This record gives sequence, C-alpha cells and structure tokens, in this order.
Amino acid sequence: LDKELFEDEETRTSKGFHLLGALGYSLGGPLSTMTELSLNDRLFIVQSQVVKQVADEGPCILVGRCADYALESYDNVVNVFIHADLDARIRRIARIYNLTDAKAKDMIIKTDKKRASYYNYYTNKKWSDSESYELCLSSSELGIEGTAKAIEQYVMLKEQIQRDDKIL
Repeated sequence: LDKELFEDEETRTSKGFHLLGALGYSLGGPLSTMTELSLNDRLFIVQSQVVKQVADEGPCILVGRCADYALESYDNVVNVFIHADLDARIRRIARIYNLTDAKAKDMIIKTDKKRASYYNYYTNKKWSDSESYELCLSSSELGIEGTAKAIEQYVMLKEQIQRDDKIL
C-alpha cells in the first residue's frame, strides 16, 4: 500500500486525487459516484475499505485510521487504546525527534487534537473514551514491550475462552 494514502490530511497534497484515481474503486463502487464528497471523506472511505481488506486476509494489527469503526461488524477484533502520562510522552517524543520538551509537548497536544477530531468526526464516538475500546493500557506503566506483551496475552486469553465456549 502506498503510505501517502494514509498520511494525515494536513500533509497531503493534491496527490490525493491521483491516489484515489489509481485505486479506482471504493466500498463497492467507482469513486466517480462519490464526487460530491470531500477529498478527506473519500480518503476515509478508501482507508476503511483497505482496513477491511487487510483484516479479511487474516490476523493483523491496524493502528489508527478508525479501524475499530471500520471493523465494528467483525467478531474477531480487539480494539485497544494505548495511552501514557504526558511527561512520559514528552520525554519519548523529545528523544525520538530531537526536540525540546516544550516543542515535544506542543507537538503532542496538536497531534492528539487532530487525532481526536478525525476520530470523533468519522465515527461519532469520542476518541480516548474507554467505552470505544475493549482494552485500554498505559504504556507509561508497562513500557512499550510490556504493553505489547499485555495485548498479546489478552488476545491469547480471549481466544482460549472462545475455544472453551465452543467446546461447551
């Protein structure tokens, strides 16, 4: 998949139309039938279709792009929200992007605002609201590896319970 299709809307250029044209179809119909929709709306529809196609191919991990919403009719999905306290996030972003703490904090606040706005708009749910997710974890408590391991163990436990229920 071309990563440009999934970039944030503020970093997209008019290439979006070219990418949509190259894909040709979305959610069962030609994109030309969606001309009344904005570029962002059309991209959301295409992204949702791609999320579903990837999920249909087998086990996968999808980050963002309202995947929980796109896959809400799927039974075999675990929706996870990973959060961390602001200080831990500032330290991590400052280190990764070689930023001052103030610039890292500003970047985090702006990114969270964009993510929340995108998610809330397209799903009619509230980003970061625990009711929208099956599992919420704090990576500042568990670390990145611990968080990944907790998700893995949760999925294995859920699959075991489902297998046991089928036996009964």
